[in-house]
This record gives sequence, structure tokens and C-alpha cells, in this order.
Amino acid sequence: MNYKVLDLKLKNLIQLCKETGNYKKLSVVSFILTSNLLNEIGLKLGVRPRNIKSNEKNYEYMKLINKILADNLKLTLFHEGDIESIREIENLFLKEKGDMPFHYVKRIFSIYYELRKLEVPNLYESVNDDDFSTTTNLKFVSSHSSKNTGNSDRFKPLILHKIREKELILQKELKNGFNKDTFESAIYLKKFKDSFKNRGTNKVKLQGQLKDSISYQRSLDDIIGYGIIGISILFFMLGLIVVVETILYPNLTMALSLLILMFFGPGILSFLSYWYYFKKEGN
Repeated sequence: MNYKVLDLKLKNLIQLCKETGNYKKLSVVSFILTSNLLNEIGLKLGVRPRNIKSNEKNYEYMKLINKILADNLKLTLFHEGDIESIREIENLFLKEKGDMPFHYVKRIFSIYYELRKLEVPNLYESVNDDDFSTTTNLKFVSSHSSKNTGNSDRFKPLILHKIREKELILQKELKNGFNKDTFESAIYLKKFKDSFKNRGTNKVKLQGQLKDSISYQRSLDDIIGYGIIGISILFFMLGLIVVVETILYPNLTMALSLLILMFFGPGILSFLSYWYYFKKEGN
């Protein structure tokens, strides 16, 4: 995206809105730009896009990205104050259908321009050993891990200690402020550590994409979906128990038939709800 052209158009739009006193269009544009930028950041990190169908809010999506990075790198990408501001402004925006006072529009644009400064790297890029040694500056680790010696495992505790030291340094730097190069180094280091632990000192090999080194947490939609399928299974199990009872005691068939309907009916409805709203969206 050519930000110079975009900024020029925004400047003209702001001037036009000031002259007319109508800031609704500027308000809508601010949210579209912020939403698209957050999606772009998430996709670069390997996170799913914001789920518009389930009315996932921008601030909820920011919290999701923060949680993933905190779980993996002890890093907070978005400031809590910005998330709270987005939450407040977004709720007002939806309530008033985009018709917000100008000072709210100024706040959302201020956050948008702060997000543009993040320069999040694209973790879909491929990674190899040369990238690791160059980016992380851990030549001691990479040199010992590549040696194909019979007793190379004796270096493992020392190498893990070096990796941990470097991790703490990078985490401290990232807490002081987001930096693209430092962030990339932390991702490279995590991928190397995972590969190192899984394959051993004399077999470690970096390959694939950087995003593969991050464990992505289940979204709220996934949790709700699995909850619904769990309820469906519970109803089916209860229904099967009643069916067994009717087989063992035929004289109770009439009395238990209503229970069969009560259990299998909600079970089928729950399963269809899961399939339609969650399974189909995931495919």
C-alpha cells in the first residue's frame, strides 16, 4: 500500500468533513483502515483473520494476538490503553452507526498511525540455519549444534542455557518497545529451540516457515463450537440410555418415548447448529 497517496486522500477528506461539519464518512473510513491493518498484522503472524460473521470486535482480535504472543514470547504487541480505547470507540461507533464526534475520530486515527509504526515481519517466509545464525547472533549455539560428533549431547545443557539467556535478553528488549528485528530474532530463536529439543544437537535443522514455531491458541468460536458438540454428545448418550431401558422394559415404551424425543431432539439440533455455524465456516 502506498501510504503517501492514502495520507493525501485522508487529508483532503478531513478538510472536506471540517467544511461540512459531517464526520460520519471519516469515522467509517477510520474504522475500515484500522480493521484492515489489524487483519494484516494478524495474517503476517499466522493468526486467523478477524471473524466478522461472529461479530468479533477489533479489540477482541487485538487481545487474541496479544495472548498468542504472550504465551509464546512473553510479548505484548498492543498496549492495553490502545485496546481499551478501541473498545470504547468501537462500541460507540456501532451504537451510533458511525456517527461519532470528531474527537473520537481523532483518537482512532491516532491509534491507527501508531499501529502503522509496528512493521510486523511476515512469518510466512522460509527459514534456514544461515538466517538463524545471522539474525540471533548465537554463533556458539549454531556451530556446536551442527557438529556431528558421537558425544555431542554433552553440549545440550550448555546450549539450552545459552538459548535461555538470549531469550531473556530479547524478551527484555521487546518489553521496552516493539522492534521488528528483535521480534524476528525471538521467533528464530524459538524455532531453533523447538527443533533442537525435538531432534537433538547433532540433527538440528531449521526449515519451513517462522509461523510454524508459534503455538496458536483456540479462538472463542472454537471453544463455543466444541461446547455445542459436547452438549450434542451428552444428549445422544442420554437418549441411548433411554432406548436401552425401553428394550429391557418394553412395558415402559410409552412412558419413555417422550424422553427419547426430549433427548434426541436437542441432540440433533445441537449437532446441526455446530455443523452449520462452526464446521462449515472452518472448511
